[in-house]
Amino acid sequence: MAGTLLPLMAAADTSPARLQGEACWYCGTVSGLAPIGEVTTPVPGGLRVLPVVGCSAHPQIVRAA
Repeated sequence: MAGTLLPLMAAADTSPARLQGEACWYCGTVSGLAPIGEVTTPVPGGLRVLPVVGCSAHPQIVRAA
């Protein structure tokens, strides 16, 4: 099964629930979640690495080459 491209840098308008690993990165569902990767987001003084979770419909990621 092909995965969905996950951005390496989170967009400024990404929801807090998705940034905190509390909702599926792709669709926003909050049940049946599993870790699928990480993204970075800018913070004062640098970058922060944040967990990314996916639901059963989005169980994996594919990063750009």
